[in-house]
Parts: sequence; C-alpha cells; structure tokens
Amino acid sequence: KFSKEISELDFYDYIDKNKISFLIKSPNLEFSSFKKDFPNFKMIIINRNPYQVINSLMNKNWFKNKNYLKTFLPSVKINGTLYPLFMKKKYLKMWHNSNECTKCAIYLLCCEDEIKKIKNKIIIQYDDLIKSPKVITNRLLKRLGLSKSKKTHKILNNINLSKAARKVNILDIKRNIPKDILKKIEKLYK
Repeated sequence: KFSKEISELDFYDYIDKNKISFLIKSPNLEFSSFKKDFPNFKMIIINRNPYQVINSLMNKNWFKNKNYLKTFLPSVKINGTLYPLFMKKKYLKMWHNSNECTKCAIYLLCCEDEIKKIKNKIIIQYDDLIKSPKVITNRLLKRLGLSKSKKTHKILNNINLSKAARKVNILDIKRNIPKDILKKIEKLYK
C-alpha cells in the first residue's frame, strides 16, 4: 500500500484488480469482520497447546503490568477503564484483578471466541508444523493453490522449536489460573 502510494479509498479495488494475496499475522483483529470486505479470504489458524502459548506470551511480557495497552491497539474504554482491543465483556470482572498468567489465559479464550465465528478457516496443528514443516506447508500450499517461493524455502529451513518453548512449566501455569478459567483453557487443546 505504501510503496505503491495507494490511497485508503483505492486499496480494495487495487487488491481486486491485481489479484493480490496478502497475509496478516495479528493477534488482535476481529477476523469475522473481514468477510464483508474480503468474501474469499481464507483464515489459517495455528492450533497450539495453550500452555505453550501462555508461556510464550509471558516470555514476551505482553501482559506484564499494563503492556497489553501498548500491544493491542487501539485500547477500548469500558466503564471508564482501558482494556485491550480483544476484550469480551464476559471476562471484565475476572480481568480486573487478574495476574499476568490469567490475563494470558483470558486472551486465549477471547481469541477462541473470535475463531469460532470464522466459517472459512484452515486449521494446522503447531506440533505437526514443527515436526514436519515441509509436509504441512506443501499440503497448505496445495489447498490454497499456491506455490513455494525462494522465501518459503528459506523459512522452512529455519523452523524449529525455541529453547523457551521447550521449557514450559505447565503445573506452574495451572497454579496461577483460577479453576473456572482453567477448565475453559483445558477444552482448547483436546
């Protein structure tokens, strides 16, 4: 958009006319709203063990103190208090006095609520992708009618599980999440 100096008004027409495919990797958009602007969009969901995700979020400090107000822009004001963009009203009371670990869990539950709304989605298991990146990528490309680029080969050769991802203390995470939230998290990875 910026390199071609396309205005906001002409952006969608440009995409349609030029058959542009693009990828948005974002943890904080309401993807169900894309259907209106991009009726043929395909959503690829990477399904990962929720404890690994919580561990990763905590390592990145997304929810430490109020970092989430910088990470998930714009913030939303509900009853005079700022919350991250993804916040669902059903989690407001729990969020207000939650620790970092519980906020990560609530974030996952809010993401799951959004994912459930999406009709046109492809689900890939994270563990399968790490174990067999070329096989999983080939299946995905075939399903999407795409082919590999030089960049694809470079990325595939560098996929591995980080040291931080291998060091997940599930018991520690579980201890820091209230039981009602924990039950919902347990359902995510079955």
